[in-house]
Amino acid sequence: MHKLKFSLPMILTNQLYYLITLFSVMLAGHFGQLQLPGSTSANSWFNVTRLRP
Repeated sequence: MHKLKFSLPMILTNQLYYLITLFSVMLAGHFGQLQLPGSTSANSWFNVTRLRP
């Protein structure tokens, strides 16, 4: 049980990181058909290189 308490902040941080990506893609989907693949490509580029455009 002690290990779970110790690892809980990291688990929550990891889940929130993926939720931010999910919400940004969902928001871009409302803007149009061109913006959705553009934002997905930008997220993929950032995740691979960790460089900011």
